[in-house]
Amino acid sequence: MAKCHPFCMERKVMNQITYGLVRGSTNKQDVSHQIQKIKEYYPNVKDFFIEDGVSGTLPRELRPTFQQAIATCKKEKAKLVCTHLDRLGRNASDILNFYEEEIQKGKIDVEVIGCPLNPMTTPILVGVGSIERYLISERTKSALSMIRKEIQSNGYYITRDGKKITSLGSPTCKKEMSKKGLATRKANGDLFKDTHLPLVQRLKDEGLSLRGIAKELNHRGVKTIRGKDFNAMQVKIILEAA
Repeated sequence: MAKCHPFCMERKVMNQITYGLVRGSTNKQDVSHQIQKIKEYYPNVKDFFIEDGVSGTLPRELRPTFQQAIATCKKEKAKLVCTHLDRLGRNASDILNFYEEEIQKGKIDVEVIGCPLNPMTTPILVGVGSIERYLISERTKSALSMIRKEIQSNGYYITRDGKKITSLGSPTCKKEMSKKGLATRKANGDLFKDTHLPLVQRLKDEGLSLRGIAKELNHRGVKTIRGKDFNAMQVKIILEAA
């Protein structure tokens, strides 16, 4: 991720309530270093909102813990602190939208340690971060492809520490990740339903058909849980799940 020089850091309000936001994109990702860094800057941090195994590619409205963090900080007029911009999300447009609609308008106080959030620097930092993540992704795909080919050719691959592996990932690990993935998707689905049901129900009460509701949702820029436009069947599913 793009880093800012120390002289860019903003002055801290020491008597302000502070919460930490940490996120691990995979179930195995260690977030302790994020927690430690936030404690170094804010020793009196009140609590942490921890997202385990949650991809930042998800829009913020589909991240229950993130939404809880935002709601809590707004209610208590607290500051939300994280260590990197990508803790707010990995989708550049989503991060910029959150900055413009929430942070810049003063609805919530957010600090990314070492990186000032202002109209001049934030778009640049988000853009640079997106490029870096793309390059890392491409290097990772290339390395995995090479390992997979060597396993297919020789029956195994020798890691840098001398360990012999015969496959990428174990069945047990995949099973556990699948269970947690299902739980995360269910939580995201429940949050999505709770967020959009009132609007869908109100449009129905106004006499709109399923197709009419879908058209109105799309006109307002509301997306499905997969980030797509609505159709009549998806509106019906939301209403039936109520």
